[in-house]
Amino acid sequence: MRSIKFNQSILPVEFKYHFTRLKPETIQLWIDFKEKSPHISSFQTFHELTNTLLDVVETEYIKDPEFIWIATKAGVYSGQLNRILENITWKYQEPYIRGQAAFALTFKGKTTEALEILKAAETEAEKSEDLEIILELLGIKTFALTVENKYQEAIGVFIKALQFAKEDKHLNHWLQLSRIRYAYSLLKLGYYEEATRENNKVLSIANNLGDRIFKVFALTGLGHCLDRVKKSDDALKLYNKALDISSKINSLNLSSIILNRIGTSIAWRKRNLDGAADYFKRSIATAQEGDADWLMFGPMANLALIKKMSGNYFEAQELFEGVRDRAESCGIIRDQIFAYINLSDIYKELGDKTKSIDYKNIAQELAKTLQSEFSANKDFIA
Repeated sequence: MRSIKFNQSILPVEFKYHFTRLKPETIQLWIDFKEKSPHISSFQTFHELTNTLLDVVETEYIKDPEFIWIATKAGVYSGQLNRILENITWKYQEPYIRGQAAFALTFKGKTTEALEILKAAETEAEKSEDLEIILELLGIKTFALTVENKYQEAIGVFIKALQFAKEDKHLNHWLQLSRIRYAYSLLKLGYYEEATRENNKVLSIANNLGDRIFKVFALTGLGHCLDRVKKSDDALKLYNKALDISSKINSLNLSSIILNRIGTSIAWRKRNLDGAADYFKRSIATAQEGDADWLMFGPMANLALIKKMSGNYFEAQELFEGVRDRAESCGIIRDQIFAYINLSDIYKELGDKTKSIDYKNIAQELAKTLQSEFSANKDFIA
C-alpha cells in the first residue's frame, strides 16, 4: 500500500510525528472510518477527537498499538483519564502505551505507581533503541518527578533525554515534555532567567509545528516566570492567552492548570482575594471533570486559604479536609502536612485547643518523614 501524506483533515497537527510512525493500512482504516461517519467534524477540540479515537480503539476497529498510543495520549490531555485507565491501557504491554497509563496516573496523583510503570517501560524501550519512545517516557518521568517536587532529579532525567537526542533536530518535538518540566524545575529552584529561556525554546518549536498543547504549556510557564519577578500584569496576559487556546481545543487538564495560575496571581500577587476565588472554583471543577485528582490540590488549597483569611472557618475547614483526604489517598505527604497545619490553626480559632494540638502533632510527625522543614504557605502558594 502506498504511503499517505499527513494532513490535518486526518489528525490534528499535534500528532504529526505519531502519524509518520503509523502503518499505511492503519491510516487507511482511520480514513475509512471517518468517511463512514459523517457526524465526525474536523476535530477542533481534543475532547471530540478523544471520544472518537477511543470509540475506534474500544470496538477494536483499529488494533494497531501505535494508533492506541495516539488515542491514549489524546485522552490524557483532553481529560478522560478514567476511561483510558479502566478500558484500554491495562490491556497492553507496549512501553509507549504503559507510559500513557503512567501519565494518566500522574495527573491523578498516583506518582509512586506511575514511576514504577515508567521504570519497567523505560527498560523495555531501551532494548528496542527506539529514541522517540525513550524520549516520550523520559518526558513523562520528568513530569511525575516534578509533581513529587523532586526538581533536581527531574533535571537529571532531562539531561539524560538530551544525551539520547544528541542534538538531532528531528527529535526536538519528542523533547518538549521533558524540557517544559525542566523549565518548571529551574523556576522552582529560583533560576528564572534560565526557566524563561527553556520555555521560549518550547514555544518556538510549538509555533513552528502549530502545536497548541505545548504552546499552552510554554505560555503558562513564561507567565509563571513573570509572576515570580513581580510582573503580574504581563503574566496574566500570557495566562489568558494560554487559557483561550486551551479552551478552544477543550483540553480540560491544561485549562485547570491555567485557571489555578490565574487565581494564584490575582490572589497572592495582586492581593485580590475575592477576584481570585472564582478562578480557583473553576479550576477545581475543570480538574474534577477531567478526572485529575492531583490538579485539584492547588486550587482547593488556595481557595481554602482565602476562606481562612476571610474568617470563613467552616468553609475553610471543609476545603482543607478535602485537600487532606485527597493527599492521603494519593500518598502526597507534603500536601497532608499543609492541610493539617491549616486545620490546626482553624481549630485554634474555633476554640478547640485539643484538636488543634492533635493536628499540629500529626503535621510534625509527617514532616519528620520528609526530613525537612515545612512552611505552610510560602512553598505551597508560589
